[in-house]
Amino acid sequence: MSNPENNEKINFKSLIQWCPQAFVFADMEGNVQFANPAAHRLYGYDEGELLGKNVDIFNSHLTHNTEEIVEAIKENGSWEGELIQRKKDDAVFYAELSVNLVFVDGQPTGLCSYSRDITDKKEAEKKVLEQRELLASSSKLSTIGEMAAGIAHELNNPLAIISTKVQLLNKLIEKGKLEKEKIEDELGDVKDTCDRISKIILGLKAISRDGSLDPKANVNISEVFSDSLNLCQERFKINDIEFRANTTQSEDSYVLGRGGQLSQVVLNLLNNAFDAVQNVDEKLIELTSSLNKDKLLIEIQDSGEGIDLELREKILQPFFTTKDPGKGTGLGLSISRRIIEDHGGKFYLKDQKKTCFVIELPLVD
Repeated sequence: MSNPENNEKINFKSLIQWCPQAFVFADMEGNVQFANPAAHRLYGYDEGELLGKNVDIFNSHLTHNTEEIVEAIKENGSWEGELIQRKKDDAVFYAELSVNLVFVDGQPTGLCSYSRDITDKKEAEKKVLEQRELLASSSKLSTIGEMAAGIAHELNNPLAIISTKVQLLNKLIEKGKLEKEKIEDELGDVKDTCDRISKIILGLKAISRDGSLDPKANVNISEVFSDSLNLCQERFKINDIEFRANTTQSEDSYVLGRGGQLSQVVLNLLNNAFDAVQNVDEKLIELTSSLNKDKLLIEIQDSGEGIDLELREKILQPFFTTKDPGKGTGLGLSISRRIIEDHGGKFYLKDQKKTCFVIELPLVD
């Protein structure tokens, strides 16, 4: 009559033997005592070749967290995660690994590990990230491109002021009527105008660069508004659009994030509002910020015709746009929402007739 305990051991061994995941059992010194066929295939060894070898042969020079793994196993009895491992031919691959201590009579006697190759998964994630960054860049360039005329006016006007002041000073020199007080006044105007140009360029630089990999830092929300508004206020003016800003309540407020990305979101919403009021009599865009306990609320509203109810659910979807062909990528709002959510906030369309987008961000204490 067969022993049930022996049958249980045989069944367990068969289960491990034919398991599609790589299974390795090593003693406390890390010497392999058992490795199933999947482990030999994964690491590129012939059947039985792994026996007696140390698990260090699986470590790659790219595996930087070996000590962290050992410490976690000592402290918690297990470790799970992703790392880079090495095959027999020194080829490296991404692995998903789970390691556990094995106890017998309360004493640790060895280590068992399950692992699988996730290189294809990691490569796919990398491609998705690259595509997302490409789409974000495309949307950003589209926004800046649509505002190019306004940015040109933002720069041309102060340059015209500088040119006029220089011509005036030259005429005074020719007539011999140059007085110190007059020089100081005119040069003061030139300096103020140069500062204006500098702010426009800095705003454009902050918004156009890729800051997605920058570490998050404390960002003054007033600087976010300034960078965005420096690029579009002249555009509003030359198109007879009334712009109102009520941001005094949040003047000294800070959020943890990336200033360039937040300015990109605000600029994109202002650009959308500009398009929305083109065909209405009352052209009004409002930017409001307020504080609600530990949150900063930013609202951008326009006097356009609003968004149809059946489109409100789709408006934040990638590639969906209500603009005329060639005027939008359909990515601005979906990317804006992703940026705000990455900052721990919320991005949504307010439930009202007029179009009003709301940004909620956690404040820094």
